[in-house]
Amino acid sequence: SHPTRERPVRLLMRALYRSGRQSEALRVATRHTRDLVDQGLEPSPGLRRLEGQILQHDPTLLPEGVVSPGDIKPGRSVRGYELREEAGAGSVGVVYRAFQASVGREVALKVVNPHLAETPEFVRRFAEEARVVAGLEHPHIVPLHDFWREPGGAFLVMRWMDGGSMEDRLGHGWEPDEIGRVFGQLSDALGYAHSAGVVHRDVKPANVLFDGAGNAYLCDFGLAVTGIDTGAAGDGPLATIQPPYASPEQIRGEGPTVASDVFGLGVLLAEAASGAEFLGPDTAVDGPLREVVLVATAANPADRYPDMAAFRAALLDAVGTT
Repeated sequence: SHPTRERPVRLLMRALYRSGRQSEALRVATRHTRDLVDQGLEPSPGLRRLEGQILQHDPTLLPEGVVSPGDIKPGRSVRGYELREEAGAGSVGVVYRAFQASVGREVALKVVNPHLAETPEFVRRFAEEARVVAGLEHPHIVPLHDFWREPGGAFLVMRWMDGGSMEDRLGHGWEPDEIGRVFGQLSDALGYAHSAGVVHRDVKPANVLFDGAGNAYLCDFGLAVTGIDTGAAGDGPLATIQPPYASPEQIRGEGPTVASDVFGLGVLLAEAASGAEFLGPDTAVDGPLREVVLVATAANPADRYPDMAAFRAALLDAVGTT
């Protein structure tokens, strides 16, 4: 009714900014300014000031009680999650053990590094891919309970796993029964994800977690790459996987595929079976598992197992598990 009135415009800009949609808030200001100029008018100093605050990520624009990503630390609460202690950190972000008081459960809250959370590529893909990952329901995939993005940060809430990671269990050769159970679970989880159109992209020891009973779970699907057939899907700032778990084609800059996940799981298998770091085909894996490792980690993707079902069948046959 009154297109020149600015109060509704400022309210919309604040709402968009608080929802983590900074660029949309700025577009509202630009569009309103253009409409005013067409009528021979100018925006008020208040709207200009709000636009500048949004550009500078002024913390006073956030609702009272919201903790900025730079101030997050144990003892604080973030959207109802009480942070207990830091559980791990990596190139993507920091993971905290947290308590969700509303339902009385412990969770893992991952805070994505602000410099990554503000990149245009991350902003464009985060919500869409998080929704896809939240829809992955498998007994051996760590479930994603919640996610959101705010100015300067992004957050993922996952099930808390109290059995540690595979990093804690390497350094000695595993027994065949344990290899069959753990890698059977992991290959089954990856096969399910692939059937849903999701490639993990970052299969490594830190992304394999265990519960108290020793069952294995894949985690960090929060930055997975959707679209198996899209070769360029893994380019850009989210492509952080490093050797020895990165396949040769990923190191060359090609996008992640089913074959690259097969390679990563093959490297994990070699390290679990040998108790040593993977150094290529010469890694000391003896017996029937040697052939499984050689096929899974072949330099040419076409020479690897075509899918996780084939990997799992060969693995279980090698360890004598039905």
